[in-house]
Amino acid sequence: MAWMTLSEAAEYLGYTNKRLASRCRRRLIRHVRIGGRGRPGKSGSGEYRFKREWLDGYLASITIKERL
Repeated sequence: MAWMTLSEAAEYLGYTNKRLASRCRRRLIRHVRIGGRGRPGKSGSGEYRFKREWLDGYLASITIKERL
């Protein structure tokens, strides 16, 4: 199973990169961080990676209203 980048995952979910990153920071969507150890949004903070099964699980867990 391949890893997806933030952009790929955002496109898959129909979200913007900013919206998806916000949900990751709030720990609503399972993800891993690859790379640096800085604060989110700062240089060296690492990059988000996702597995499709994690995104499918998130989609199954939210209501129609939350998707809009």
